[in-house]
Amino acid sequence: DCDGILSRADVARVVCFATSTKRSEEILDKLMLKADKKGNGQLEYQDFIQWIYNIRLGKFSEDFNPSRILAATSPAALAALQEWFIKMDMNRSGTVEYSEYAVSCFMVDKDANPKTIEEDFDRMDIRGTGRVSWAA
Repeated sequence: DCDGILSRADVARVVCFATSTKRSEEILDKLMLKADKKGNGQLEYQDFIQWIYNIRLGKFSEDFNPSRILAATSPAALAALQEWFIKMDMNRSGTVEYSEYAVSCFMVDKDANPKTIEEDFDRMDIRGTGRVSWAA
């Protein structure tokens, strides 16, 4: 719902999606215990990001072991990525322009770093056109 807070149910959906498994209360309990800094049963966006990725060290958290399966081979991941792409394509041009990407980033995280946004977009814009398309 884009409120910047993940409820336990939200986290459960992410875990099921990321691991392609059914909901495990044991895994969810462990995850919430480790990542829920305030102990209120919710993860704020920054807590979630810090749990996944250690910015200072520039690597994934030891608690987070991302799948090595390419998103392109996972129908669920592809569908989610395409849904995000469609949401970012605010003018419905079939491409995501830098401005649309930047606005989307700030909608998710009002404190997003403009330099990081630009660097991330540049990595996706392999043709250097200022636009990213869904099609290869």
